[in-house]
Amino acid sequence: MRGSLRVALGLILLAAAGIVLMPAAWLDRPLAARTHARVRLAGAAGPWWRGQGVLTTEGGVARLAVAWRVVLMPLMTGTLVVELQPGDDDAMPSGTITARRGSIEVRDLRVHAPAALVPALMSAQEALALGGDLELRAPAFSWRGNQGSGAFEATWRRARAVAGPLAVNLGIVSASIAPSGGALGGTIRNSGGDVTIDGTVGERAGVIDVALALKPTQSAPEAVRTMLPMLGTSDGAGGVRLTWRSAR
Repeated sequence: MRGSLRVALGLILLAAAGIVLMPAAWLDRPLAARTHARVRLAGAAGPWWRGQGVLTTEGGVARLAVAWRVVLMPLMTGTLVVELQPGDDDAMPSGTITARRGSIEVRDLRVHAPAALVPALMSAQEALALGGDLELRAPAFSWRGNQGSGAFEATWRRARAVAGPLAVNLGIVSASIAPSGGALGGTIRNSGGDVTIDGTVGERAGVIDVALALKPTQSAPEAVRTMLPMLGTSDGAGGVRLTWRSAR
């Protein structure tokens, strides 16, 4: 009996060690499946729970170096705690994300990424290309059930959007998103650029809704003034209204 217990314990320890020592490169497969191979994890090193690598879009258009550490003990209670490890140049994401059934908590999150990475995470990537740098901050945010607290602040600098033959300079775009009535909601504004932006963004039951009103500025190129009404519903004054919906 003791011999059988030793064998069983040995097999359990061997399986646990195998899981713990799985390489970080293994994470590329679920990431590729989730994004339909639009985003991959390249150059992964270390074990899956304490690794580093580079998130890269198809063709290497956008790249973001990341390093992470998964705290192992909370996994025993069904809680995932991921600590994003910053680099020496402050260019890598940092902060702590805690997820458990029905809730998520974010602390001191800061992500500075190329805007070109965003369309690769959405189904509209074939129709839209983005330029510039995106910074996302969330000092404290939590969501439990259908209630939350805190906020996300995003700033998109040197913002540029290309849709088909139309390239638009958007200046600096700012967004603020916070819990509101069992959902997430916020505003989108900009300063400078070829158009003015006045919009809202919201999330409810896993569906993201974006509504934007775009109007050309006095300095907008003629190409922008001509093409803008073709992108959405005209407001009768040279501007358009755009709506977009996607699963989270």
